[in-house]
Amino acid sequence: VWWGGSVLTNVLTVAKVICYDVFLLALPLTLRADYSYASFPVAYSAADLWGWAAAAAVLLALGALLWRASRGDFPVAFWGLWFFAALLPVAHIVPHHELLAEHYLYLPAVGAFVLAALGVQRLWAWKRAAAVAVAAAAALLWLAVGLVHRPVYRDDLALFSDVLAKAPDCVRANIVLADHYFDRQDYGRAEGYYRRVLAIPPQFEREGLRPDKQEILKTAFQRAEGDYLNREAGYYVNAYRRLAFICESGGRFGEAARLYRQGSELRALADMFYIDLGN
Repeated sequence: VWWGGSVLTNVLTVAKVICYDVFLLALPLTLRADYSYASFPVAYSAADLWGWAAAAAVLLALGALLWRASRGDFPVAFWGLWFFAALLPVAHIVPHHELLAEHYLYLPAVGAFVLAALGVQRLWAWKRAAAVAVAAAAALLWLAVGLVHRPVYRDDLALFSDVLAKAPDCVRANIVLADHYFDRQDYGRAEGYYRRVLAIPPQFEREGLRPDKQEILKTAFQRAEGDYLNREAGYYVNAYRRLAFICESGGRFGEAARLYRQGSELRALADMFYIDLGN
């Protein structure tokens, strides 16, 4: 299934991803462990202006690299094209499960860093003081980012708290934190994260369509081709059921019943909600 629902929106989305990748390599200030629904702006429309701007930037960069090759500057052309070629397997020519991830950049980054080194080398030949200043500034920036970001990897709680600080609408990160507190019976904190999930409209992550505009979600989890259509539905099922349980535990039975009914409207595992409601 194409991201955004069509070949064109898929291309615009991938162009935005590539531009964001370049930004991360130049200024790694927004590093985070999760970019799932709804924390990255998928192009759901052919009128997505940021998508067109990103596509133009990508085409301009490719054109510039080919122009450098035509002028005989093969090191710059080779390593610049290396960046794009190394991204191809995850560029959703055949759409796959994860829109983007920072570890997709491990191999493409080689091209970007060699280009940076070539730039410093050429600057050194022209003005050594400037080359030293640029290289030192880049090294200090990356060192500082690494030191500041390091505590994020202390545990899952720190990791996904960092995700939410940068992308509050990330459904998966909210569920991770909600389940963390729920499993420790800290229902007060868990409730806030579950409610945040339910405040984000569920939709088909790739096509941008709400469930009420699709066939019954229970039978639409997989299409005939076997493509996983909406993995986020499970997060919403979990949020409705556990939030309703929290309400029951606090004696708020009317609210719990309302949540079970709302959850059944997802039409995913509706029988479970009816059993919960009956109990």
